[in-house]
Amino acid sequence: MDNAQEKNAIVTLRNVSEEKQRELERQAEEKAAKQALEEAYEGARRANLAKSDFLSKMSHDIRTPMNAILGMAAIAEHQLDDRDRLADCLEKIRSSGNLLLGLINEVLDMSKIESGNIGLNESAFRLSDCLTAAVQMIRPDAEGKGQQLSLAISVQSDAVRGDPTRVQQILLNLLSNAVKYTGEGGHISLKVEEKLSGKSGVGCFEFLVEDDGIGMSQEFLGKVFTPFERAEDPRVNAVQGTGLGLAITHNLVQMMNGTIRVESKLGEGTRFVVTIFLKLAQQGASEPASTDPAVELPPFPVGTKLLLVEDNDLNREIAQELLGMAGLDTVNATDGQQAVDLFSSNPPGTFALILMDIQMPVMNGYEAATAIRRLAETGQRPDAATIPIIALTANAFADDAYRARQAGMNEHVAKPLEMDRLLGALHRWIS
Repeated sequence: MDNAQEKNAIVTLRNVSEEKQRELERQAEEKAAKQALEEAYEGARRANLAKSDFLSKMSHDIRTPMNAILGMAAIAEHQLDDRDRLADCLEKIRSSGNLLLGLINEVLDMSKIESGNIGLNESAFRLSDCLTAAVQMIRPDAEGKGQQLSLAISVQSDAVRGDPTRVQQILLNLLSNAVKYTGEGGHISLKVEEKLSGKSGVGCFEFLVEDDGIGMSQEFLGKVFTPFERAEDPRVNAVQGTGLGLAITHNLVQMMNGTIRVESKLGEGTRFVVTIFLKLAQQGASEPASTDPAVELPPFPVGTKLLLVEDNDLNREIAQELLGMAGLDTVNATDGQQAVDLFSSNPPGTFALILMDIQMPVMNGYEAATAIRRLAETGQRPDAATIPIIALTANAFADDAYRARQAGMNEHVAKPLEMDRLLGALHRWIS
């Protein structure tokens, strides 16, 4: 029998399932982190492209009316003896200035919406007044293109509570688009119906804006409410705009817990349907009605004197000249503290009204208005509680108007000055 050498083998077994699991988890985390970085990079790249595209569009859209303003001003300087040509230049300067103001307002509105700094104010108003005012504002543009613009109102609850400025802005954005993208002699309609709301004390209102204009492609309908988007159409490119109006409208409707939808076909027209909810108010309850610019206003009483508070020399000169043309005398203050001092140092009844700028050195307009109202609380000047104070300011948003009221001001008029609107406000508060 052979002597076989005995051999031993050692077999080691190790459970690596946990290590393998950890390795797989580590790889998954690395993959997820890499994907997140790639997505962040792509998002940043798209945002940068969108910003560049936006700046390019804004540069074009702002420079176009600015070119008209500067160009017409240069022409006017050389046509001072030709009254007809001068009047034509001034009208084109006014029109271009309004366009520029609209562009600026849209950009600032969108910025405030995206940053969450925009809110809705609540006041009582008549829905029919709001609709009629919107149509009146857009009618000159429609008539300029020979278009037929109609309004139909079918509501039982006319007295409501909400933000009339924002409701009107929604309607103006939709009507303005309809006018822009509808040809000569086209038809535009605004219809309003009250629907069942299912909520006690709340009304449901459906607004329909229809036109027989150029319409939109089915492809573009999917991004019609996206900021800065405009259809690739020569007819659209010929119309100036930021591509923000419908995005702003969409956001405002959502803030009112409403909905907006659009139906459109190329060459046939467009139909927007907006549904919003507004609290019901007692019949007859409303804010002071605005003065119709078409109605000739009576002259102010002779010797009517206003306290004009404005720190900018040029703005003060413009306001003083325009007020003087309306037969009003002014005493000027260049900051809020001067305004308080002038009011308190002059006898009661010296000033019929105070026009208050907001952004000023030493003491801003909010602080000055509050300080004037406090003079009544301390018994120094009882008339400080009743003298009308109107904010005359470039702080033009609805929340700026709300803040002005909180500071004790009676009304808010935005710059640049629209003389008809300013005179209407003055007539409401000067007896």
